[in-house]
Amino acid sequence: MDVNAKFQQVAKEVPRKPFIIFKDEVITYQQAVIRVNKLANALVKQGITANDKVAVCLSNCPEYIFSYLAVFSLGAAIVPLDARLTDEEIAGILKHSEAVLLVSKSNITQLMQEASANPPNIKINEDALAVLYYTSGTTGKPKAVMANYRSLDNATETMRFAGLDEQKFGQVEICALPLSH
Repeated sequence: MDVNAKFQQVAKEVPRKPFIIFKDEVITYQQAVIRVNKLANALVKQGITANDKVAVCLSNCPEYIFSYLAVFSLGAAIVPLDARLTDEEIAGILKHSEAVLLVSKSNITQLMQEASANPPNIKINEDALAVLYYTSGTTGKPKAVMANYRSLDNATETMRFAGLDEQKFGQVEICALPLSH
């Protein structure tokens, strides 16, 4: 599933509707598109291409969601990390995942400052790796779980099952989960 194409499409249909409400900040779809595109282009400037792995270590914030969408727009794979992990755990995951870049609180603003807001034009390979989740399971030692772009449609199907279909995009929903999961 080309998540970014779907996001860009919805943003054209409801540009002024809230995409994210985070604390006191309301970010519209139109504003989110600009931020996602800027981050995607910043990643390209850093040398990120399709099939690369990009680790993201942030607390729950809009930039985490923008990171998912930016990485997806490039056909790369995101390695979402929990900001509560120790430095040792992060280092181990970075090494194991072979992530070529780490997006964090310390570099995300700088990455986006001078980047273009034009959408990248990249064809997504549905069989390519989209997300590399790390879970500790029962051993306490992180293990990788892979999801390809085709499997991302499962979340959409789950949303439809829960009554959240495309006809309701632009409405406000609550997400209280860690974005690293």
